[in-house]
Amino acid sequence: FFIFSLCGKRFAIGFKDVAAIKSKYFSSILFKMPEHLAGIFSFQGEILSILRLEKIIGLEGAADGRVLMIIGKKDLKLGLFIDSVDSVCSLKPPVSFIKPGKAKSGPKLDLDHIGGILPFENNDILHLDVESLFESKLIWI
Repeated sequence: FFIFSLCGKRFAIGFKDVAAIKSKYFSSILFKMPEHLAGIFSFQGEILSILRLEKIIGLEGAADGRVLMIIGKKDLKLGLFIDSVDSVCSLKPPVSFIKPGKAKSGPKLDLDHIGGILPFENNDILHLDVESLFESKLIWI
């Protein structure tokens, strides 16, 4: 898993779901885009959308955009602005995943794209459900 930070929260994403991580890239902003789309960029000859994951799942604040994570499923790819990649580790999801329930306090998060919660280094990490992002109509411009 890659462990990454976004707006003060930590997330996990599987190795197989990450095509690349870029700290230097050029992106373009399109006018009149929905707030959850940050722009587009070219990756290996394809034009891909960049999502603002924090807007999709309801986090307060905004990613600083210093790091672009390219995620993919089969022939589909897209970019996510994140704050940083914190760690690369091996976890055993089937044993440690707990399906999230309704939050009792704090900001209301949209859990449609959260696959579960992983205990890691005395903190809970939200597992990003990449498949649900690609099934969502939100990602297509």
